[in-house]
Amino acid sequence: MKLNFKKMKEMISGSVQKNPPAPLCVDGNEIDTVKCFQLLGINISYDLCWNAHVDALCATVSSILYFLTIIKRSGLTQNDLLCFYKLVIRSVVEYVVWHNELTTAQSDRLEALQQRALQIILHPVTVPYNTALALC
Repeated sequence: MKLNFKKMKEMISGSVQKNPPAPLCVDGNEIDTVKCFQLLGINISYDLCWNAHVDALCATVSSILYFLTIIKRSGLTQNDLLCFYKLVIRSVVEYVVWHNELTTAQSDRLEALQQRALQIILHPVTVPYNTALALC
C-alpha cells in the first residue's frame, strides 16, 4: 500500500496541545497538523466539540433551502416537496448528530433551518412548527 502524504493529517487533542510535540515526519515527508478535518462527512475538531460540524451542516442545508425554493416555483406539489424535505434536508441535518451532545444554540440553529424548510413548503399557509412536523 502506498501512502499519500498530501492527504495525511495530524490532529493534536487534549493537554498535549499546550506543549505540542515536534511535527510528525514519515519517510522525510512532514505531515500537516490541523485543528479540524473531515472524515466520512463528519467535521472533527481538536476540542471534540460539534461547532465545526454544525457550521458545515448549516451551510449545506442553507444551499439546499435555496434549491427547495427554486423547485417549489417550478410547480412541484406539496407532497413532492415534503418528500424532498424528508429525503434530502432531514437526512443531512440528522447525519451523525446526537442532539444530546449539542449545545442549545447548536440545536436551535438546526431546528431553525428545518423550520424554514417547512415554511417554504407550506407557504402561503401558515401553521405552527409542531403541526408542520406532524405532516412529515
